[in-house]
Amino acid sequence: MIAAIRSEWRKYLTTKLWWILLIVVVCGAALYAGLYGGLTAITVRATDSDADVFTTPATLSAIYNGGNTLTRILALVLGVMAMGAEYRHKTLASTYLATPHRWVVLAAKTIVVALFGALYGIANAVAGIVVALPLVGWFGGGLSLGDGGVWRSLLLGVLSLALWALLGMGVGILIRNMVVALLVAIAFAYMVEPLVSLIFAAKDWSVPLNLMPSGATSALVGLENNPLMMAPSNPFSWWLAGLVLLAWAAIPTVIGIVTTIGRDVE
Repeated sequence: MIAAIRSEWRKYLTTKLWWILLIVVVCGAALYAGLYGGLTAITVRATDSDADVFTTPATLSAIYNGGNTLTRILALVLGVMAMGAEYRHKTLASTYLATPHRWVVLAAKTIVVALFGALYGIANAVAGIVVALPLVGWFGGGLSLGDGGVWRSLLLGVLSLALWALLGMGVGILIRNMVVALLVAIAFAYMVEPLVSLIFAAKDWSVPLNLMPSGATSALVGLENNPLMMAPSNPFSWWLAGLVLLAWAAIPTVIGIVTTIGRDVE
């Protein structure tokens, strides 16, 4: 297993994809966190021009996780590529020959994909904190980094992105054509699912929203009653939201493994 994990890790490190996506994660997370922080400041100062804006841990947690909306798409793409690249470049047969037990290959890919998703989650959180520094200095308040709830939100944000990467891997296993898999995953995660989630949020349908990936992610990191972040007004507890997101990642993966693990490959 260790050798298989090392092999999968090297497959990522020897390509440009992972660090290009990492750069986009940092830049995108900073932009999204800045936009959310700016909107928060404008809203608060509109009612009281002298008020300190960033005074509650919930507000800071939302800024720190503000880039999650974009980073989850990039983590999803990375996950799709884990299997999609094997199918596209016809290297899966040699991968299976090098590690005869297919379940070992798939388990190693799962671990490595989750680790890279977590790496992007850490980058997302760091970018959010860096952006919060000038905002707090300008509009008043504090970073709330001594608050346990903020740290739990940061850690669960990292976990959420690892699960989104695994969701992408599941799609990549289920759909053997990499281009089609990418189109399906991105269309679902960037257009279809957010639109449905926004409708649920606007109508305050908390249970359906909690069962969507975006709503479950917001509930997982501790956001609530925030249509902009697709956060339910009555979110599930963090562990239940995590199970919902895990189910979204596991369903396509299990179906894909069952239907493909015994199939001949080129």
